[in-house]
Amino acid sequence: MDQIDMEILALASLLHDIGKFAQRAKRPKSVNMEGEYCPAYKGRPSHAHVLYTDNFIEKDLLLPPELVPSRSRIARLASAHHKPAGSDLLELAIAQADRLSAGMDRVPQEDDAGDYMNARLLSSFSQIKLSESGDETPRQYYRLRSIEEDPFPVNLETAQASSYAELFRAFITGLGNIPLDMGVRPYLASLVSLLERYTWCIPSSTYRTEPDISLYDHAVTTAAIAQALAMYHEQQGGLPGSDDRRQPKFLLVGGDLSGIQSYIFDIEKSHGAGVAKLLRARSFHLQALTQSVILTLLERTNLLPQAKIMDAGGRFVLLLPAVPKVEELLPQFEAEVQEWFLKEFKGRLSLNMSHSVRMDETDFALSAFHKRLDEFFDCLELQKMRKFASLLEGGRPPIAVLAGEDFTAGACEICRTNPVSENASARYENQTGKSAKLCEQCEGQIERIGRRLPQAGAKFALFSRMGNMDSIPLFGGMALHFAEVADKRHKGALDIVNLRTRGQFSYHAIAGHLPRFASGDDARWETEGRKASLEEFVIPDTPKTFSQIAQEARIPDGQGRLRGKAFLGALKADLDNLGMIFSVGFGDKLSLSRFAGLSRMLNHFFAEVMLDLIGKNPLFHDIYVVFAGGDDLFLIGPWHQLMTFSETLAGAFRRYVAGNRDVTLSAGIFITKPTLPANTVARNASALLDESKKYQHSGEEGKTKNAVTVLGVTIGWEEYSALMQRGTWLERLVLEGHIPSGLAMRLMRYADDCLAFRSGKGGRRSGMYRSQMRYDFARNLNNKSLTQRDKEELEALGTDPLTLERMRLPISYALYRMRTE
Repeated sequence: MDQIDMEILALASLLHDIGKFAQRAKRPKSVNMEGEYCPAYKGRPSHAHVLYTDNFIEKDLLLPPELVPSRSRIARLASAHHKPAGSDLLELAIAQADRLSAGMDRVPQEDDAGDYMNARLLSSFSQIKLSESGDETPRQYYRLRSIEEDPFPVNLETAQASSYAELFRAFITGLGNIPLDMGVRPYLASLVSLLERYTWCIPSSTYRTEPDISLYDHAVTTAAIAQALAMYHEQQGGLPGSDDRRQPKFLLVGGDLSGIQSYIFDIEKSHGAGVAKLLRARSFHLQALTQSVILTLLERTNLLPQAKIMDAGGRFVLLLPAVPKVEELLPQFEAEVQEWFLKEFKGRLSLNMSHSVRMDETDFALSAFHKRLDEFFDCLELQKMRKFASLLEGGRPPIAVLAGEDFTAGACEICRTNPVSENASARYENQTGKSAKLCEQCEGQIERIGRRLPQAGAKFALFSRMGNMDSIPLFGGMALHFAEVADKRHKGALDIVNLRTRGQFSYHAIAGHLPRFASGDDARWETEGRKASLEEFVIPDTPKTFSQIAQEARIPDGQGRLRGKAFLGALKADLDNLGMIFSVGFGDKLSLSRFAGLSRMLNHFFAEVMLDLIGKNPLFHDIYVVFAGGDDLFLIGPWHQLMTFSETLAGAFRRYVAGNRDVTLSAGIFITKPTLPANTVARNASALLDESKKYQHSGEEGKTKNAVTVLGVTIGWEEYSALMQRGTWLERLVLEGHIPSGLAMRLMRYADDCLAFRSGKGGRRSGMYRSQMRYDFARNLNNKSLTQRDKEELEALGTDPLTLERMRLPISYALYRMRTE
């Protein structure tokens, strides 16, 4: 099977069910091919969608010149998957992959029967259940819209108001933007990203099955299985579907970056523009490193990127054929990866790999797949506890060898790990006008990623073996650089990633939002009296430093003064119970397609939906996204804006997961001065997140997590919203003169005494907080200006100890917002 056959197989696999989209959009079909492609059921043709697939490929599909002569062959391969020729390897591979992708053998009835026009894609989140006693999640569905436009599920009636015809017209328009003169691989990558954009919301099957697998996820997993099947049978003999189904034919291969957070935040400098650039750069650099490992492995196994099942948050999963060439290569490849990471990152960062889990065709069944997946992730977790094991077992000493590295000029002042490079330091000084002793790695990250990434001209990330002065070295001799346009000059690139939109080349969400000064901010800062350090200037269209972001936390009082603390907030959040969601959440219904789809949708929320929440609301424009993707995020911003955003984030997540109470989010928010070192900030935010993971919800035995920890209080999200409102209420009472600011500060002491007394850590004196509060209120409350309701709410604080304890959050919130510098 030569390269062109592999590419034709991938294309036909991706489009084998595109006829379902065309049929529901009422497009033309190839009526004269009914006898050729449609199997008979009860004396009449079935699976009519294949006729629409054939017509689409023959009449609508634009092809690169290399594939034009094979158009009819592609149409045949894609359309014959329900009636394949008995001796054609590629046809049989697609037919078998189609069945395995769904996790079951298709029932032999007409696949297009039923109300397929009104069926809508059921949200996978509606299906997840972690316990038998859990609440039933309302069934919610997706509208027929592009994934950027509306990824939130709704009720069925609302979803049915959207139109297949309108979505298909947008899809056809998108086809016209796919580059045709760059080669087949960029064409296939563009098609994959376009299919995700428009077919993510289309149910793959609607007959006698839950319509919860998207056409996109079924297509890409079918392509992965078909590629592995075809290569296996070409090298091992036989034909798909005609041999022992229990013969291991597949390998689950994956990797997981370990040490991500410690590496990103392991920075000696505590402030300045260089740190912001470096944090942004390191996050992106890690994504690029993972991609370089995947591309190199696929290149060496002669496989296309369609082997990729998931790639998000530093973790990837590939489906490879279990043939000797691949199995013999993997241990050597793993050792090479470990050697490179050890040399490049001195043990601070490692990529742990698993390649021991084999699968046969029966393992794709719903009753078995979750067991293989659990086995795979268990192996991956074991590898994380055995970092660099292949090197150590081969006699490599357990410390990084620094022989050949010249530390004559000292260690890099940022990472303190690599030697100073005079060339790198000179380039940095020429670019910034600032003197710094930097290593090649840190200078490259700051200047060639951190500075370039947010620029308008950085629209494409190119992975190639043709490095230049602006490129970053990656694994396998690969290089990364950015470009404003991607054209025939870059035809030899191994991958071209579109950083802005789907439909032109590969797409990988880059979760990055950088606060910048807008036009007029210089005048605003001067008018409002905000302060920048002596080394910082307010220049329109330049990124804000952390100290400048903290200054945005101060609030103008309308009289030329500012109030509030110039503090930063650091928000770390992640999904609760990720392992359980995949291992037990679907019960016995987990398939390869469901796994791929759920992984993709989770990553979409953290990497893209979350960014929209920031970008579309001016209140959140000063939030800096350090990293986001997979199932977690880390943000830095003005402290009270970040507290408000966390509430918005939790509400959006609840909507995104169809209100499922078993799919939850926890967070920790650390508030600090902007000069604290980044690694200290990260550790504290992580510690607060850990506290949220331990939270026990009152009145719900065994219900933990789904909480946020901030300002010394851990609370569930619903109560957090109420406490935030209380903080705004208390702030208003003080600002309007209804209660003295001193009384508000004493409320915090009473709340602390209450907590100490109830925990048994305070003495008898702490138990007097109630009487002291009553006396304080009698003397200092302005009863004439207070409304009766406000008075009653204040006095009620002394009657419920639990309420008073939790008031530490709104009291701190109000005090921080009212204090002056």
